[in-house]
Amino acid sequence: MKYACASRTFWSCKGRWAMAIYCETALRLRLIATAQELAAPDLLVRGGRVWNAYTGEILTADIAICGDRIA
Repeated sequence: MKYACASRTFWSCKGRWAMAIYCETALRLRLIATAQELAAPDLLVRGGRVWNAYTGEILTADIAICGDRIA
């Protein structure tokens, strides 16, 4: 089952809902280059605290912002 609204697509599989957010190709390529440190971010937050959703750890890291997304 799939539903769409504006820039988001929602779908259901085995009773669980998921969401995909549309990202233009140019922005996606810029995000990838920024994350690989090949391009400069629009904003760099130094010494930020980042929560690792996989391990539950809180890490100190620099956070790169590119457009309206976190790279």
